[in-house]
Amino acid sequence: MSLRERIAKVQYECGANFLDVNAGVASGNEEEDLPWLVQVVQKEISIPLMLDSANPKLSRQPSPSIVIRNPLFSIPFPERKQNGRSSIRS
Repeated sequence: MSLRERIAKVQYECGANFLDVNAGVASGNEEEDLPWLVQVVQKEISIPLMLDSANPKLSRQPSPSIVIRNPLFSIPFPERKQNGRSSIRS
């Protein structure tokens, strides 16, 4: 069992309701790494995954060949700049 698989399994065994999966690193290729990571994690656990990516396409479906069981999606609120800061529109 790899380190990533062990980490996912320990979090599941400790009561996690879902796992946030992120493969974005400065030196990596997230388009290849995220589908691989989803497969690795889903081998060990069956709880929902939230795919954490700055790339909206990858957040929804990292690869046509990957089936994500019970996915959770983070939906951003429309934002606007106000006084140099982001604020949520009312």
